[in-house]
Amino acid sequence: MPAETSRAAGTPCAAVGPRTAPPRGHPGGEADGRAWFVRLVPEVADGLSWRTGDPAQGDVLAAVVALARWHGQRPRCEACGGETVIDLAGARRVCVSCEALAFPRTDPCVIVAITDREDRLLLARQATWPIGRHSIIAGFIEAGESAEQACHREVAEEVGVALTSLRYVVSQPWPMPRSLMLGFEASTEDTRIQVDGNEIVAGSSSPARISPPPCLPRR
Repeated sequence: MPAETSRAAGTPCAAVGPRTAPPRGHPGGEADGRAWFVRLVPEVADGLSWRTGDPAQGDVLAAVVALARWHGQRPRCEACGGETVIDLAGARRVCVSCEALAFPRTDPCVIVAITDREDRLLLARQATWPIGRHSIIAGFIEAGESAEQACHREVAEEVGVALTSLRYVVSQPWPMPRSLMLGFEASTEDTRIQVDGNEIVAGSSSPARISPPPCLPRR
């Protein structure tokens, strides 16, 4: 069942989400000087994608998607394994057994734009992607890692390249389903790409630059 985002005053605007819903909408933040909420509806006529949405509403869209998906999973209590219910207007959940509080989970991940000495950008294609679709290198931060360590590991594992410099640039929410993307720029002296053949099946260097989807908030 989809979820709907709407303005406190106005018509419904966008929709995506989980299977269940609270009796009232979750607060989703403010945009255009108005408060936005998310609630589940049986169906939605017109969806909103990251690429077609208004960039000014990117923060709200990211928040409501993350909240709707989290509540839709009905997470169990991490303390006792009991059932949790919505609390504080959807900002958290509370266990019905031990009353422990649960908050939305965010999984940090990194994405790295790597250039070589000729200023060519390293691109790679995942095994599940269609021919012609490529991206810069990205991956989740593992337990005990710093963001910088994750960059070096992911790049070495996926394309066999050693980084000579690494610089943090910007972060943005990536609620698919619940990530925070940390963006880096890096350089390498390696000119030979060695894909792992498992997750990554193709890699190349290109002079082209990549821009983020326009609807996502930029910092």
